[in-house]
Amino acid sequence: MTTLRRFLATICFVLGLTALVLWGASALVVRSVEDGTLVTGIAQKVVAQPRFTNLITERAQFVVTGRLLENGVDLEALGLKGAMDNVVAAVVKSDAFQKGLLTAVDGARADFADQLTSPESEGQPLILQLDVSAAINQSIADTPVLGNIVP
Repeated sequence: MTTLRRFLATICFVLGLTALVLWGASALVVRSVEDGTLVTGIAQKVVAQPRFTNLITERAQFVVTGRLLENGVDLEALGLKGAMDNVVAAVVKSDAFQKGLLTAVDGARADFADQLTSPESEGQPLILQLDVSAAINQSIADTPVLGNIVP
């Protein structure tokens, strides 16, 4: 019986210690969300990824070419599409664009924090939904053996 009590006491101690550690970690996470360091850190890591920069570059090139075409300027017919694509790529990869993007993220975070802490706003549950299926599907498709098997 004493062995069983010791075992249960040890389990309770470990569970209590785990709960205390998790409580401390959650306080740090809440503080980092409130002061913006978490969001800023994530944004900086994402912006530094070449995959993200390439995606933004491709989208910007598509939008610029489309808008010019809507206004009657056909870059391909003029032989300037490659030059315009290079200009757009240089702008997206510039430090000013990266800083502007991070400033926009920080501004959105500040607006979000203001809405959460505003005394006039009614309390509501916070629900975050992230659709990562496209990224997962692309990663599976890029896998050498698995990519050919999985539809």
